Amino acid sequence: MRIDTRTRLMLACLACVFGMATLRAAGAALPVSPALAVGTFYLFPDTSLSASSSDIVREGTLLEVLGRTAVEHLDKDQNQQFPWFFVKTPDGRTGWVFGDGVAILRPVEILPESLRPFQRRPVSLGVGFEDAVLWLAAIEGHDSKEYHHAFFGEYYIVATNAAGRSTFLRHAGKSAQGETRLRQFFLHDLTGDGKPEITLETARREANEPTENRTLEVFSLQNMALRRVFSENLTLTDANGLPAPALFKCVDLEPKTIRVEYVDHLPCARYSLNYPSNVGGTQEQCIEFVTYTYSWNARANTFQILYEPTRTAPTAMPLNFGVSVRKNPALAGEVVGILTMEGRLT
Repeated sequence: MRIDTRTRLMLACLACVFGMATLRAAGAALPVSPALAVGTFYLFPDTSLSASSSDIVREGTLLEVLGRTAVEHLDKDQNQQFPWFFVKTPDGRTGWVFGDGVAILRPVEILPESLRPFQRRPVSLGVGFEDAVLWLAAIEGHDSKEYHHAFFGEYYIVATNAAGRSTFLRHAGKSAQGETRLRQFFLHDLTGDGKPEITLETARREANEPTENRTLEVFSLQNMALRRVFSENLTLTDANGLPAPALFKCVDLEPKTIRVEYVDHLPCARYSLNYPSNVGGTQEQCIEFVTYTYSWNARANTFQILYEPTRTAPTAMPLNFGVSVRKNPALAGEVVGILTMEGRLT
């Protein structure tokens, strides 16, 4: 990856202290043990659920963790197990919340090396979040007995501003059904407004499936919240839904422009170029090089297609001297030429 005036990301081608103390970064303040309400819920006076409550905590509220239960408890509705957390709201209310409702700050020592620089990182994302801090949080527990108590986790990127307001997005997760991994995470200005967007490449693998599905997404701060402004499925498949030889698309990211390219393997009956496709069986495929481009639309606040997909013949160069060109795709086929290292192929 080269970072200068032109940011180019070649993606998928080649592949507890408690209390009121706070830590400050760029004007944003976080409790020493922060948590985020990822949904709206009630605070309870204890963990028995025998007492009713009308004490509401809204989604996005920044909380301080004051304690937790030593063991996980079963949620019969979701058939999952989580600890209870004793939390304090910014206006001083305290109470217990079940662990599926709050994402807790992840200790930096357990984070992947690539993510550690982003834990409590000062950042200016845009209006209302000029003095903000990024932090990484998680919901962790276990699935039910029928799933052999498999580990369950949801992982979040959170931005909190100087007033304590937060916006967040989920970037990874793991359960008995499968796993979503974060492969790459970047902060770069892609919309030309001088403020960084969040770019994520994720990989999803369903349980008992050998292949993964990769996705590239870009999130931008709009109206005080992180909104998805671009999404592209990177995984390539053939006509039978199997992984294509090229596996994944390539993406170039530049300010206000996103270019996608890949080699498409397709049945020769669908070959669209003006080249002969002399094949002698049912296993051969034809290949085309596909490119298309998106541009940033400031009025619509999203990336939109600028150039529709175009298809051309891929170009290649020999890796070795004396490569034989045969009339048919068979070792016994008639040799019609010998390639040199200087030649280019179409």
